[in-house]
Amino acid sequence: MTEAAAPSAAHEERAPWSTPRLIGFRFFACYWALYLLPMATSFLPFFNDTGDTFFRLWLPLVQWVGEHVLHLSYKITVLPAGSGDTTFDYVILLCYAAIAAGATVVWSIVDRRRREYERLEGGLRVVLRYSLGVIMLSYGGIKLIPTQFGRITADRLIQPYGESSPMGLLWTFMAFSPVYTAFCGLGESLGGILVLFRRTTALGALVCIGVLSNVVLLNFSYDVPVKLFSTHLLAMAVWLVLPDARRLADLLLFNRPVEAAPIRPLGFQARLRWPRAIAKTLFVAWAVVYPMYQAWQSLTQFNAPPAYAFAGTYEVESFMRNGMSVPTSDDRRWKHVILRTRFGARSMRDSVRIFTMERDTVKRLLTLKLWPPMAAGGDTLATQVLAYDRPDTNRLRLRGRFLGDSLDVEMRRIDRAKFLLMSRGFHWINEIPFNR
Repeated sequence: MTEAAAPSAAHEERAPWSTPRLIGFRFFACYWALYLLPMATSFLPFFNDTGDTFFRLWLPLVQWVGEHVLHLSYKITVLPAGSGDTTFDYVILLCYAAIAAGATVVWSIVDRRRREYERLEGGLRVVLRYSLGVIMLSYGGIKLIPTQFGRITADRLIQPYGESSPMGLLWTFMAFSPVYTAFCGLGESLGGILVLFRRTTALGALVCIGVLSNVVLLNFSYDVPVKLFSTHLLAMAVWLVLPDARRLADLLLFNRPVEAAPIRPLGFQARLRWPRAIAKTLFVAWAVVYPMYQAWQSLTQFNAPPAYAFAGTYEVESFMRNGMSVPTSDDRRWKHVILRTRFGARSMRDSVRIFTMERDTVKRLLTLKLWPPMAAGGDTLATQVLAYDRPDTNRLRLRGRFLGDSLDVEMRRIDRAKFLLMSRGFHWINEIPFNR
């Protein structure tokens, strides 16, 4: 059916839905409305902190369900932030499902004579299309301009391989190759753009299903705490392709001819068509450009010079404690020191102690406090002060009282380019596989 013929079809009597389809639509319409509400409220005044205010409104109910329904042994206090798989996330999804089920029962009773929701389903598809499209473009942008996975720093390179977390291993794998990362971002961005247009929604949903299936599997396989969110994105893509599932099966599996899918008019008055077209063009341009702009800003920060000249990762060459040279067999000896926004000391057994750090460039002093604060053994040990000297641009010497001992430490900055992972490069010809 062509778009020109659609207006006459708008007056045709719509076929009644089956009872399972009616009930399923009512449930999922309520569920998606609840799930997408935090994203919508994040654009409103006083709710712009990525939904934090919205979730705080839910916190009493979530805590009550956790305590009285699920009988959790701890109180839920952590709101969604760096992790998308907190206890709060799981419990609030249970609340969404319970509320959606209750709303479905009431809706089915009140509107029991209704046999189809074609227009409402069309509106829900628009909401899911734009939600999925914007999210896919945002993730695609931070991969096309590779900032999502950061950079492989020298302190990551000196970390023992077996000490990496599964997520850290995945992040290092992705950060190593900006080309592969950009390829993944291209798939996400392509799917995101396609679902924003009605004529290409099915194609865009298929692209998103392919991309998101890989993302979901990576999140589950490498313990990335975005399992719930990525699974919901995949479910959105599946929902969008469902109306075309039978046609796709006929075309791709059963080799049957298929007719063009009907594209119903949106109901805009003729005088609103141009304003709508302009508004959508601006929206799509924003959805594409803004994530790229944010990613470019982040990349600029990544490539900016360090905040201070001697920032970096150092290998300890000499370690004196209380005037005595400490051998490498002593577990309390430092092997590496990481100087970034914080101070990290890695022992010979590869345990790491982290300190907050304040620099006094006039007196050449570093003031360190154990981090997190509860790691301190007491107030008398909480703050350490070390004097630093720089014999040359790649060497650093630290002296002072540290956790009850007098230390004198000489270190050499590590050049990340000397590691095999960073220097091996690409080879067209490999007579023997170089696998280490």
